[in-house]
Amino acid sequence: QQNASANYCPGIGSSNTSPKQRRHNAPSEKVGLYLGCKADGYVAAPLPDEGTALAAPSKAFAGPDVERKTFPPLALKPSGEAAVDDARIIEEIDLGARLPFAGSPDMDRVGEALHRFLAADDPTWDDGRRNALAKRLLDAWGVTGLDPKDVVIMGSRFRTFVGTRWPGAVLRREAPITYHMGDRTLSGRIDVFVETTDAIIVVDHKSFPGARTQRLDQARKHAGQLRLYGDAVRATTPAPKRIRLALHLPISGEVLMVE
Repeated sequence: QQNASANYCPGIGSSNTSPKQRRHNAPSEKVGLYLGCKADGYVAAPLPDEGTALAAPSKAFAGPDVERKTFPPLALKPSGEAAVDDARIIEEIDLGARLPFAGSPDMDRVGEALHRFLAADDPTWDDGRRNALAKRLLDAWGVTGLDPKDVVIMGSRFRTFVGTRWPGAVLRREAPITYHMGDRTLSGRIDVFVETTDAIIVVDHKSFPGARTQRLDQARKHAGQLRLYGDAVRATTPAPKRIRLALHLPISGEVLMVE
């Protein structure tokens, strides 16, 4: 009996009991962490009573204060470029009368619909197919202020202009471009990339519906974007070619050559 009691921990079990079993058999009183067994019971590390002052928090150490540096975003967004005050229009090409534009629709939606049509349009299609494409895109973007037939006219005017101005040129639509400028990266799509034997013309469509008297404001507003694309094209083109920049305003019916 004496040997048995010497190996027994009240409420826990014999010394042969596994640690897991001891934890299971331990009394539910707030006794803390079991440290072992003795002949007359177990030894526990009691938890502090309520009201007992807690130990002072440990000290934290930090490095010396340094001036925080700010850096521009790694990704260059051409459409987010600021206006350029020194931009100028070197040539204005009239494509025809301003097309009807009713109401006050969301111009971002108008731009999305027109960009998609000008990217997908094929002048070799018949009028029915081209009108159906224009209507589907206007409906998809919730644009009600434009007639699909007028959208088709925009596409025809632009293609006629390119074919007349630069006959035999290669025309690429929605041309992807990626260019590393130092630690930053430009990534985007050029609306139209026209390449001749000695020049590359970067064209950007803008759904601006305003008067022609505001054309210089439009040139200044978008010249930063065009210049950025022009720099990227110049740096990534193997053969040296003249880079020209153009704004196509399909609603107002004109092309602005900008620098």
